[in-house]
Amino acid sequence: MSSTVSTAYAVAMNFLSKYAPVAAEQFAITNVTETQNALFGDVDLPNLNCLERAWASYYIHMGNAVLATGLMSFVLHEFVYFGRAIPWLVIDAMPYFQTWKLQHQNKHVTKEQIWNCTKVVLLTHFTCEGPLIWLFHPICCYFGMATYEVPFSPIWLMAAQIAFFFVFEDMFHYWAHRGLHYGPLYRHIHKVHHEFSAPIGLAAEYAHPLEVMILRGCITCLSGLRKFYGCMKAL
Repeated sequence: MSSTVSTAYAVAMNFLSKYAPVAAEQFAITNVTETQNALFGDVDLPNLNCLERAWASYYIHMGNAVLATGLMSFVLHEFVYFGRAIPWLVIDAMPYFQTWKLQHQNKHVTKEQIWNCTKVVLLTHFTCEGPLIWLFHPICCYFGMATYEVPFSPIWLMAAQIAFFFVFEDMFHYWAHRGLHYGPLYRHIHKVHHEFSAPIGLAAEYAHPLEVMILRGCITCLSGLRKFYGCMKAL
């Protein structure tokens, strides 16, 4: 780690050690040998395929599985979210493409709106979604899953799990979103999301913090996760 990151990590660990020792244990970094023995002590690493070796190497060199999973997931989330939104903002700013724009005249998004949207989205990413993402690893461990596990599961098992969660998350998101259109919930929570009359990709997660937490559906999703994962592993 760089000196700046190391200093920030040391400060954070001192704080956690004093006020949340259990959390401090979860984020403690060990050396390469200790990490490899703890996570992959019974795995024949040389016989893994290149992707599996790269996966294991990442966790070994990070020195902490919680940090490794959280960092990888959060960075990927930010890359995908802004990576798909920014190109369309650029296209929308080009006069040439206005011919094909479905919403004309007063439906243009201003630079001020884009900047405000960016600030709100980043705030919710770091204060709401970030903690949920970083909790993913310890929660998976509680349910008997290991994000660092190699060799990988069979393709058919991964495909079945992805298909299940795709349907499960989509169904939950639909009904939770529909519920947020109920009078009081809409006025006090969901109305924020509809401030943009001209839809833009950047505003997909522009929402009230409570909506962000609700639509992630942690408790509900995890109850389904535990039952399904256990059934699939038994096959």
